[in-house]
Amino acid sequence: MAHEPLKGGFFPFVSLWENAFMAKRILRVLKWLGTTPAVAVCESCRQQFKAPMSVLTKTRDAQASLQQQFDTHKCAPATGATARE
Repeated sequence: MAHEPLKGGFFPFVSLWENAFMAKRILRVLKWLGTTPAVAVCESCRQQFKAPMSVLTKTRDAQASLQQQFDTHKCAPATGATARE
């Protein structure tokens, strides 16, 4: 198995640390309206995201809205709880 070389810079081990010790964030849809995702949750910190009513008529727009909210949130793992219940 080939490993990618560490990228240079002032802190060359930051990306290695992030990959080894930080949990991967996963977006999971909790509620569907037909085939359109309406509510989703970050499985790492349990923060919920809701698609605005204005985008629920188009599946692609609802997906993009939830993904954008997920991508921009600051994830702080919940203490003493897991996302899966």
